[in-house]
Amino acid sequence: MGLYNITIGEYLKKTCRKFPNDVAIQSLEMPDGISWSKLDKITDDIAKGMVVLGLEKGDNLVLWGSNKKEWIYIFLAASKIGVCTVTLNTNYLLEEVVKVLQVADAKAIAFMESFYNTNYVDIIEKIKKRYDEGICNIPQIMEYFIYFGEKDRPEYTGIDDLISLGKNLKEETFDLICNDINPDEVVNIQFTSGTTSSPKGVMLTHYSLVNNSFITGKVLGITNKDKLCLVVPFFHCFGLSVGILLSIGRGCSMVLVESYKITPLINTIKTFNCTVLHGVPTMFCRVLEDDSIDINVFKTIRTGILAGANVTDELLDGIIEKMNIKDIQIAYGQTETSPGCTQTLKTDTIDKKYNSVGKPLPFVEMKVIDMDTKKQLPINNIGEVCIRGFNVMKGYYKNDVLTRKTIDKEGWLHTGDLGFVDKEGYYNITGRIQDIIIRGGENINPHEIEEKLLLHPEISKVEVIGVPDKRYGEEIVACIILKPESFLTKEDIKKYISQRLAHYKVPKYIEFYDEFPLTDTGKIKRHELKKFCERKFELRQSI
Repeated sequence: MGLYNITIGEYLKKTCRKFPNDVAIQSLEMPDGISWSKLDKITDDIAKGMVVLGLEKGDNLVLWGSNKKEWIYIFLAASKIGVCTVTLNTNYLLEEVVKVLQVADAKAIAFMESFYNTNYVDIIEKIKKRYDEGICNIPQIMEYFIYFGEKDRPEYTGIDDLISLGKNLKEETFDLICNDINPDEVVNIQFTSGTTSSPKGVMLTHYSLVNNSFITGKVLGITNKDKLCLVVPFFHCFGLSVGILLSIGRGCSMVLVESYKITPLINTIKTFNCTVLHGVPTMFCRVLEDDSIDINVFKTIRTGILAGANVTDELLDGIIEKMNIKDIQIAYGQTETSPGCTQTLKTDTIDKKYNSVGKPLPFVEMKVIDMDTKKQLPINNIGEVCIRGFNVMKGYYKNDVLTRKTIDKEGWLHTGDLGFVDKEGYYNITGRIQDIIIRGGENINPHEIEEKLLLHPEISKVEVIGVPDKRYGEEIVACIILKPESFLTKEDIKKYISQRLAHYKVPKYIEFYDEFPLTDTGKIKRHELKKFCERKFELRQSI
């Protein structure tokens, strides 16, 4: 198996030639679905309309919407003509959208009517008004507004409008435009907030996304007979690469679910007999914790990717034994790596699934380095995980300084993740460098404390963080969610952990929670939790 040197448009046409009449996309709203040949034709027609509208190679188009077929149409159409799509989180509010627009150089924006309680149209109009009044601080307002909502909005350009416009473009002109696209060109910018106030625009190419998606699908064993239940958000690299583009590469059907709501997820799997399900740990936790769900619904699911956060033994037990998804595969990656780096295999032992994130994907190099000397460490030594290969981003959009800081001169991407590799080449991720707690000169990995606490039968979830301390520099806080009917006290927990770890690793503070703040994809908002604890214990120290 080699690497493909093709664009996303060519990637789609390759699948169309192999499986023209197979179902490409379907959902509860569109049960009959559309074929691969139909998807290719629709996206060609929309792409032609974009050209006539005024979009051209090198332009940036912001795409804001949920897991709808129109999102896929617009992304693929833009990709075909060399327009770079800037994907927006569905849960963004006004100020967050403005922050992205301030740096995205967007010539156009494509958007839905609304998502849950957030009205996108209202936000777009407020931004336009602010810009006109000179109070928005956006270098330039978008020239084109493309609408794919359910209402009639003649003030914007709709999908049908684009298709009509496209009829004015000669076929040979369109072919010339498509053939001028290079696989090494940036096709997608994903803004990640990280821990900084300004978002970082991760630039991903056709080449990196095509190959990452294809290889991930091949390792999973996906074929055109599979049906992938797509509930992970499209705007994330997980949903785009391991969802949409994986399906294109392997020819399997995309079965769309708009959000992480349990009822539509269950109904979709049941209706279409889905065979593949990707998700983050929180999504699977919700399923396993809901006693009203008939777990037999998942009997058709044979595999999928579990990624996005640490996976506990208890959760993996539930997925493999209760949900009966025997071939669930653990993966590790980040937006900067398109996103996949490692993946467990069907042939891996249970021990490797429980205690690693797998081996590097084909054509991906990995190593673990000492954080101070930057030299490669021997096996079983914890250090910073570094990646090199086709999957590494082109860089951060208009931020050469941060790009050079992240990707070194030899092409190694420094992930900021802590981990180690064992003698068989399996990687284990143990935490984030930025999460390291330095207490009295001792470097403490919060993940080590979390692991020990999670072994207690009455503890459900744990996040260990550091807060400023006048005497030690930092002190340890354990934020804990107890299991139902537990009567554990803070003293019980301190006694338990003090019997298992060195005294300086015992949390000074124990905080109980009913639930943790979560992102839209189910990840714990660790930064928000940390801020809350910092305020609380800063106040306590000052009293």
